[in-house]
Amino acid sequence: MIKETAVYLSKISINPLDTAFHLCYDSLRTILNSGLSARSCNISNFVEMYVKFSWRKDGYLRAEEIKDKILFQVMNAEKNQELLEQVPHDRYLDLAIVFFYMEEGEDCRQKVYLFDNRQLEYYGMTKEKLKIWAMENTPRLLPVSFHSMEDILREFHIWEQIGGGTEKLPLYVLTNVKMFLGAACVFYPEVLESIGNAVQTDYYILPSSIHECIILPASSGYSREELEEIVRQVNEAQVPEQEILSNHVYFYNKDMRKMCK
Repeated sequence: MIKETAVYLSKISINPLDTAFHLCYDSLRTILNSGLSARSCNISNFVEMYVKFSWRKDGYLRAEEIKDKILFQVMNAEKNQELLEQVPHDRYLDLAIVFFYMEEGEDCRQKVYLFDNRQLEYYGMTKEKLKIWAMENTPRLLPVSFHSMEDILREFHIWEQIGGGTEKLPLYVLTNVKMFLGAACVFYPEVLESIGNAVQTDYYILPSSIHECIILPASSGYSREELEEIVRQVNEAQVPEQEILSNHVYFYNKDMRKMCK
């Protein structure tokens, strides 16, 4: 359950956008910022790994012990240029895919250890092999979660607080079941294609944070410029610096089966 907290509504006013859009977006940030049990992972460890390249204090594990726990996440490439010089990664648009090892610590908290070039050399493996493991493991250990924004806000009893009506809003949240590093789901095999089949149209992908993305059908009538202004303002007002994924909005072409800027 989330901690009792007042619903924070950032007062974004970009005509002619619907007020309900802003209320839902802001309310989602409230859930994610207020101690959701699904994200009870130790965020301080997550942040520390960027800075110190921390690894297990008892030394490296054998390759066979880690291969099933190598995962991947996405981050902003420009904001992490110095980091990316020291870690194996792939680039896509303005994003970078990096790899980490995850284990469960005390109190069911997840500990994550960024995989850097030193580990790559120690284990004598290639980035391509690391990527194969990560692409197999991540959807298995952190399965995709795709729900309507309304359903999520109803689950946490926020829908009523923001005056939600009976009309179904065309907003969806893409993350994983832990709502932790869930923006990586855009690179899970067939996920974007499945979403296209579900919404039956092209759609925008709003990078809410490194933990989740918001899906909005292109038929909703909002322009890319309007959506990017929303993302930029929400990033500045509500998203911790280390969790910002991008200020850009992505577009998924259903027929081409491709995500682009």
